[in-house]
Amino acid sequence: MMAVYNAKIEYLDGIPSDFIVTLKTEWDEKAPKWNKYPDTNSYISAGYVYSHDKTLDIIDKVCKEYSVSADEEWATFYRPGVSMFGISVEYNDYGRVYHKHIGNLNYETFKNIFRDLHYAGLAPTMSYEKVPNNPLIVSNCSLGNLRISYLKSYGIETDDSLNAELESLGFDEEKIIEENIYRITERSSKKI
Repeated sequence: MMAVYNAKIEYLDGIPSDFIVTLKTEWDEKAPKWNKYPDTNSYISAGYVYSHDKTLDIIDKVCKEYSVSADEEWATFYRPGVSMFGISVEYNDYGRVYHKHIGNLNYETFKNIFRDLHYAGLAPTMSYEKVPNNPLIVSNCSLGNLRISYLKSYGIETDDSLNAELESLGFDEEKIIEENIYRITERSSKKI
């Protein structure tokens, strides 16, 4: 059952946009390489600069791609608008932690941006304001996990809406069960 649940989450995560796949690849190629630095401190410092620059560049380009804007105002995230979504991404500037916030997002735009930021490794946090000044805030999970758990419990998604999307994506529960039974059988036969 856990394999089926995890597969549903993976399907509901969605496919990252071509735009973010290309951008992530560009940034991955720029990542500091251990053997290019004379000592550990230099390598760590380069990592801080890389992470800072990568986060700000990706947020800027994602905002342009989806015609939204980001700022550092907490109200943008904590009060995104009733029935609207917000996203917050943390970044570090030599020991000081800052946040970029995107707010006033409808559900479809939120899903696209959250999916892409998560794919790029920026660990976005979601806010949803069902009632004024009382947002649901969730971090440390993917879009699929948000949808199947938190957004379903909040009434934004339903079993019917999730199942309809899974069906449209070609999700095959029986096939996943068969694949996992095969893996388990293979593993146990190798131990004997």
